[in-house]
Amino acid sequence: MTLLTWGPELELGIPEIDRQHQRLVGILNALDSGVKHGYCRNILGSVLQELVKYTVFHFTFEERLMKTYHLPSADGHAAEHAAFTTTVLEFQSRFDVGHKDVSDDVLRFLRDWLKGHIMGTDHAMVTLLRSKIDHEVLTAMACAVGEPSLTH
Repeated sequence: MTLLTWGPELELGIPEIDRQHQRLVGILNALDSGVKHGYCRNILGSVLQELVKYTVFHFTFEERLMKTYHLPSADGHAAEHAAFTTTVLEFQSRFDVGHKDVSDDVLRFLRDWLKGHIMGTDHAMVTLLRSKIDHEVLTAMACAVGEPSLTH
């Protein structure tokens, strides 16, 4: 069983954002699978690094999008991103020096935060964007931010 299943309740209706969210869900599930199958720390560390890199890319993309379309909620949304990024980077740092393992509690935290953020804050963002958005601008913005290539 996967940690988080992508489904209609997570779809926001803007293809580029949904695609990025699906990638985040996929990386999170790869991390969960690695833990369940007892992968070595090096492999788990690699997947965790991908999660961090893709999260930073995705948050940068969303924040540019909100600024481009002058959304009033941009600062609060960015603050949520910053708090989550700080938490994940602290966890990754402790993992890298051997002081922390990827536990079920950590996986549940990541899952619950991502799901709650998509269904709450991101849903509100998309509601404001829906009438304004230009999908060609979205694609160009994703390229400009520099989406990382992933192995998982």
